Amino acid sequence: MRLSGREFALLAFLALNAGGHYPREVLLEKVWAGEEGVDPKAVDVYVYRLRKKLAEDAIRTERGLGYTFLG
Repeated sequence: MRLSGREFALLAFLALNAGGHYPREVLLEKVWAGEEGVDPKAVDVYVYRLRKKLAEDAIRTERGLGYTFLG
């Protein structure tokens, strides 16, 4: 499976912190490393891409909490 650098970074962060809940803001800070001008919806796009490449249920959205990696 081929992943872009950003997809890999997001997957690595979520996998290393599996079970935790991470809202967009935290993922932007950790994965995008404070890049300026990044739309918070970019997280949604990359999660969508990862779900397509892995499995739909690999990353769960917990309303009010954020994303969590289930593996």
